[in-house]
Amino acid sequence: MKVNVETDFHPRLTDWHLRKVLQWINPLDLAGIEYIRLLRGEDAGPNETGQATYLRSPVCVGEYSNPNLKLKNPKAPYITIYTRPFYYGIPWLFRYSPVATLRMAFVLAHEVGHHLIARKGYIFAANETYKPYGMDDEREEGTANRYAVDLVRRMSARWYYRIGHWLSNKISDWYYNFGQAAWEKGEYDEAAYNWFSSHCANPENHDAALAYKRALAKINTRPKSNKRLERTRR
Repeated sequence: MKVNVETDFHPRLTDWHLRKVLQWINPLDLAGIEYIRLLRGEDAGPNETGQATYLRSPVCVGEYSNPNLKLKNPKAPYITIYTRPFYYGIPWLFRYSPVATLRMAFVLAHEVGHHLIARKGYIFAANETYKPYGMDDEREEGTANRYAVDLVRRMSARWYYRIGHWLSNKISDWYYNFGQAAWEKGEYDEAAYNWFSSHCANPENHDAALAYKRALAKINTRPKSNKRLERTRR
């Protein structure tokens, strides 16, 4: 599989995690994908409106593009992974661990799942039905997540990745508890950041996802005059 490294944020490290994961994906599932490219993506800090990334939902980490289906263009499909948001929720030292490799497994496999649906119409069973390519489809997102979770679980059967899976859950729980403490103090921006990071660390932590949405709702409904300046996260 051709990999185009076009990022300046952990380029070699991210490429290493990506190639480790490619060894676990069935080559037949990758058939038709021309290349995978690594781009930087947006930073965690405030944008031109002063709003931090963790308050701008959803955050795009990976993206599947199929010009054949959208533009009737003969160009082959490809996958993009944005390296800056990819590392959200992973403490610095753990970026060099199986924690990040398993994150890559989930992100890449999810996009491969979209490719399978675009290529043959389904992932697991031929009777699966989805909206046309380019339309928001919660069912397709859910099935692609199942494909990604299956890969993470297969990898976690190995002791090395089992440790990474355990650490990912612990990091997620750690962020979640900090978010709960911030929420009880009325620090809703801090709660949103920690719950956002908790869900990034473990996409299967649905409690974190729900709590994050709750914090966003609280932030978006409070008077603008009471909003404090969100801190830049690095």
